[in-house]
Amino acid sequence: MDIELDSRSKEVLDSIIIRFISSGMPVGSKAISKKDKVGYSPATIRNIMAELERKGLVFQPHTSAGRIPTDLGYRFYVDSLMKSRELSSREEHLINTSFDSFAGDIEDLVEVASGLLAHFSENVGMVLQPKFHRTKFKNVRFIKLNHSLILVILVSQGGFVFNKVITVEKEIPQSELDQIANYLVEQFSGLTLIAVKKSLMRMLSQEREFYKELLKGIIFITEKRLSEETSADALYFSGASKLLEQPEFYDLKRARELLKAIEEKEMLVKILTKCLNAEGVRVIIGSENICKGLRDFSLITSIYKFGNIPLGLVGILGPTRMDYARSISLVDYVSRSLSKVITQYAM
Repeated sequence: MDIELDSRSKEVLDSIIIRFISSGMPVGSKAISKKDKVGYSPATIRNIMAELERKGLVFQPHTSAGRIPTDLGYRFYVDSLMKSRELSSREEHLINTSFDSFAGDIEDLVEVASGLLAHFSENVGMVLQPKFHRTKFKNVRFIKLNHSLILVILVSQGGFVFNKVITVEKEIPQSELDQIANYLVEQFSGLTLIAVKKSLMRMLSQEREFYKELLKGIIFITEKRLSEETSADALYFSGASKLLEQPEFYDLKRARELLKAIEEKEMLVKILTKCLNAEGVRVIIGSENICKGLRDFSLITSIYKFGNIPLGLVGILGPTRMDYARSISLVDYVSRSLSKVITQYAM
């Protein structure tokens, strides 16, 4: 940022933001002078506040009130003033143990992750499912349930498991199902799901009739997963009701804006997808949001990976008056833990 502040101005701005995040109330000069022990008189602090206001970092909601941070003030705070804050060992332990039961079901995993983000941040936790066009085929199994029903299980190199029960007209022995599966693994292992789908479509015209349902089962799974890349179904939410309990949303207009933004998941998917190209934790504050309905909210995101391959994204959506230091640490830790679980499971 081009804004330059002396040490006193930084100290006062830091006090205003920390106190406002905590209370939600405008912060006055007396409160900073008495409780924050900055060593400046109320008159000096008022002069500093006036200068911060001229620079667009705080504003006064009405005459004689204290100051409130602007989006620009939050941005300066996050980039230049904020002190990092690690999660407690107990919180880290709870997050790690919540992922312990992962068995390859991506829906269960993202639901757990979004719930953790919502619980620990008291905001909306979000998880964008993996970009499946980058996902590579690893294994397939056909499990005979009875003479006509077969369970198709597809496993990606990211460790994700997808399945579908299909019906076949002619009974196929389990030994023959195993042979077909082994052949497909030899042919397709390491290819992206898009490439697998194209190859299977070609094979449909060549294979014997009673094999076609098996191939169609795999095609169905790949099509479903690939279609979710641009679908609202790819985005998981938790914690909206808890967020509405915060003071900002006592205003019915702002509460409606939040609910509308959450309902318009397609727009959120587009916003989050753009964040997939960013390494580390990204913070989008208020008016920086391209979606008009999110101008009163901040979004903190981080990608999760399989090895070095970006798969999806985790994030927190909350009011601009959020605890940025804690939220950034939370998003960072959940994304790294998620990456570790997925990568270890696939090994």
